[in-house]
Formats: sequence, structure tokens, C-alpha cells
Amino acid sequence: MTQMAISAPHVQLDPAELCYLIVDENRFDRTILTNSLMAFGARNTIETRDALSAIRLLANEDIHMVLVSDGLLNMNGIELTNRIRRGGGMANPEIPIIMISSNTDHTAVMKARDAGIHEFLAKPFSPESLYIRIHTTIFQPRSFIREDGYVGPDRRWLNKGGPDGKEQRKK
Repeated sequence: MTQMAISAPHVQLDPAELCYLIVDENRFDRTILTNSLMAFGARNTIETRDALSAIRLLANEDIHMVLVSDGLLNMNGIELTNRIRRGGGMANPEIPIIMISSNTDHTAVMKARDAGIHEFLAKPFSPESLYIRIHTTIFQPRSFIREDGYVGPDRRWLNKGGPDGKEQRKK
């Protein structure tokens, strides 16, 4: 089954038409995510409570976006993201990933970003804030980077270029 990254600039999709993989060990949290997606018309969701099942689903289903919790069975959300991005054998290592977590300290957010997520959403969240993250991922795509130390969407939101001269560079 062939999957294409939806973060490509030429792709115009309705977020309601996507297939979402929800990966969260907590049944209540999965239900909240599903209901939030349904609030803007999404009807195609697949739920799982653990990372190993998520990997199998990504290999066998036509999934367009992953919504992953940081606390999972088998491996955490950061480890799952790393496996998707760098694990090899994944049908679509560029699939958009939104990390959802109640741990919003700077270190946790930077670890998620450095693992290669597209967006970070803090719990508790509103359906509107989830929709904004999904919409941003689809309609404000960032280049996908493949370097030795990082695989994922460009971590820079704005590319303003370098300083105008050496005297303006930070030391």
C-alpha cells in the first residue's frame, strides 16, 4: 500500500477526509480525540493503545496522520516517533505526527520536536486547538529534513535568511 506525505505543498486535502491513527493507552483520551475529530467532520479514525500495534497499523492501513500520546505501552511517544522517522521499513516515514501530552515543560516539548513531530498539543485541549494543529500541518507545510542527527519537518517556522553582515551575527 503506497502512502504519500500530506505535508507536500502540492497536496490540497480536506482535513475531514483524512484517516487518523490515534495512539494513546488511555481509552478516555482516545475517545476525546475521536470526538474532537468528529466535531470538524472527520469520520475515519483508527485507535490503538500501544506503539507496537501502531507500527503494524502504519504498515497495513492507509493512514494520513498520527496523533500520539507521550505515554504509551511498549515504548513512549518519542520512541514511536523515532521509529517511524528512522526505523526503516515504514511505508511513509514523513507521515505527519502530532504529539499530545500533559507534560509541557520546555525539555519535553524540545524532545518531541527533536524526534520529528510536526506539532505539539497540550492536554487538556479543545477541538478547535486540535483542528488548528491539523490545519497548520496540512496547509502550512514545512520541508522534510533528512540529516544524520535529525529526520523530520524543518524545525524552523520562518526562514528569514542570515544576518546582513558579520557585525550583526551573534557571538
